[in-house]
Amino acid sequence: MKPPSKFSYQTKFTIFIESRLYCANPACRKPLTSYDEEESKTLLQGEACHIYPARDRGPRFDAAHSSPEELKSPENGIALCRDCHNLVDADPQHYTAVILTGWKDKAKRDEPPISGANVKELARYIGDKKPFIHELKVCLSEVERLYAGDIKLDSKMKNVVLALAGQTVDSVAYEFTNSRVRDQVQMFSAVAGEVARNISLNTLVLGGALYIENSAKKDFFNKPIIRTVFKDPLMEQFNQLKQYFQGLEQLLSDSEDVVFTR
Repeated sequence: MKPPSKFSYQTKFTIFIESRLYCANPACRKPLTSYDEEESKTLLQGEACHIYPARDRGPRFDAAHSSPEELKSPENGIALCRDCHNLVDADPQHYTAVILTGWKDKAKRDEPPISGANVKELARYIGDKKPFIHELKVCLSEVERLYAGDIKLDSKMKNVVLALAGQTVDSVAYEFTNSRVRDQVQMFSAVAGEVARNISLNTLVLGGALYIENSAKKDFFNKPIIRTVFKDPLMEQFNQLKQYFQGLEQLLSDSEDVVFTR
């Protein structure tokens, strides 16, 4: 039996970085690190696993892929949590080299999962913005009920929209390390800033809205989705801003489902 073809420290580092420090199993994606507050250090909880085994006749052994150089290369490694490592090695007939290589490639391409810290920060951001979104909804409701004529926009609405555009509360900035969350928040902020620039002190807006049926999309009761479009361009921008915020709320809901059920 030949000696084990072990990964070097640098190779292990490469394998972990490729998967963004998360388990590469797409059904798992647990973080592979944790922070020990007592020791004040980050602990590695994952393992750099061999796709083709380091020893003869190990799980997924293939004589065509058995040279020491290939076996100890980063291309033959996949980052998994301990549970998933045990899972794939216990059933190599199911968890083949092809499947593990697919996991590895997908983990390299995918956005890392949204961490609990980012979910909490997004929840804080949404909670801070909700009172202003409520003011926006009240304004839209009043304009929608006015089927004809103009209505003077409440002067406070500019400050409401500016508050939605802001990315700090009491000078404390929101911190998002996940690019998906950060990009969506920045998009919402940019849209709010653009809308605020279109509001003047004596803005008159046209009342009423149109209701457009989308037969291609159905609701829970299999009825066509009805889309509300405001007659006034500025009010339609308010409406779009509300929908962007709903997208943030959906992102938070989806992220909570993943993080707290993992």
